[in-house]
Amino acid sequence: MTLLKFVSRQFPEEIVENYQPSDSYLKDDFTAAFLSKACGVTFEPTNCLADHLRIETMREPGKTLCRIFSIKKCLVDHIEVAGRFLTDMPPAPPATVAPRTPVIPHGVLWDTIWSLNLLFPVNDEDTKRFLSEQGRAFHDNLRYYDNDSTEYGRRPSSLNEFHYWRRRLYALRQVYSAEPETPMQYIRKPGSFENRYQFFIAIFAGFFLALLFGSIQCAFAIISTQATLKALALQQAQPSCMKICPAGKVTEV
Repeated sequence: MTLLKFVSRQFPEEIVENYQPSDSYLKDDFTAAFLSKACGVTFEPTNCLADHLRIETMREPGKTLCRIFSIKKCLVDHIEVAGRFLTDMPPAPPATVAPRTPVIPHGVLWDTIWSLNLLFPVNDEDTKRFLSEQGRAFHDNLRYYDNDSTEYGRRPSSLNEFHYWRRRLYALRQVYSAEPETPMQYIRKPGSFENRYQFFIAIFAGFFLALLFGSIQCAFAIISTQATLKALALQQAQPSCMKICPAGKVTEV
């Protein structure tokens, strides 16, 4: 088996039917910064391209781990080198000379670059802050390639534009669309007004009931305390109201 075939077998093109427009559309806030803040997704860098966009559910409720191949310069270099190979090849190479082809399939390279553009938009301020907080800056040395007018900087808006990473992006989109699991997700995550309305009504109702029952318990405690104090005062006052006579008889004063 050749190296090219071995590598190609690691990235089989997914034979997936196109999703419906409602399931494939990718909104502008479908970014790593938003997924991390509102959906509890932790993005972990990996040097293994085959693990790109691999998702794992964490033990903590509402937390998801997503691995990202963030070495964008490597992807660009593979495409550029393959392009020079094709440009430098003679029109009809000798039969004894094998044509030069990229080791990693072109489709995988482009899908990975576009998925990075999707999750890490170049000119997005929230993404810049997120990358700064994470200590990553894989866009800094790719100013030319991150231009929106080139294929290197294009940001797809539909899952149907992907071939190799479509399933994994769809799984990540399911995390994006899932119902909130924590109070902070209810606040930060986009959702219907009815869901947020019911959530805050439940919070205020719980707070009101806790306050009501707490007040009732306090009232009962105060009443019980007052009754106990009165009983103690009555017991202390009874001896002073009695007088022992010389004959040994007790008479009330």
